[in-house]
Amino acid sequence: VEYQTGAAVAFKKDLNQASFGFYVHIGTNKTYSEGGDETDSDYSRGYIGAAVSLYCLVSRTARETMLLEAQALIDNAQKEGRTLGLNEAYALLEEAKYFDRHYGPLEFWDTIYKCMFAAINAEKPAPRPIAQDVAIIVAAVTGSTVIGVFWYRRNKNKGDERNLEN
Repeated sequence: VEYQTGAAVAFKKDLNQASFGFYVHIGTNKTYSEGGDETDSDYSRGYIGAAVSLYCLVSRTARETMLLEAQALIDNAQKEGRTLGLNEAYALLEEAKYFDRHYGPLEFWDTIYKCMFAAINAEKPAPRPIAQDVAIIVAAVTGSTVIGVFWYRRNKNKGDERNLEN
């Protein structure tokens, strides 16, 4: 049995627990050409393995950061009372989380930007129609009362003038 040298690349967090990782075959000049001669192909595998591990770490960190930023934008819109359109932002955030977990990088970036755009463009809801109706009724009653008071005073003054003539 011939064993090949490899490395398990794991990205560790608290308590030495790996949150994710992968295995890459590094090798030690133990690959062979068609003629049976040893080649240095494994030398480049080490660099490729290191590059892939850095790419995975940077990509994952960027995705986690974008998820946090999108959640912060949604929370800010909620605090400011801009709730019209936030349902779409919440749905897109959940969809982006799904793509993040199931390795859909292109779909993730497209969805997370749509989510952030929806959160930024969320608007405050328009005043309820009932409040507008109440304002119209109050204005009509106030206007009618003012006109009625003027009309009453005018008629009262005319009545006083008639009494003075008699």
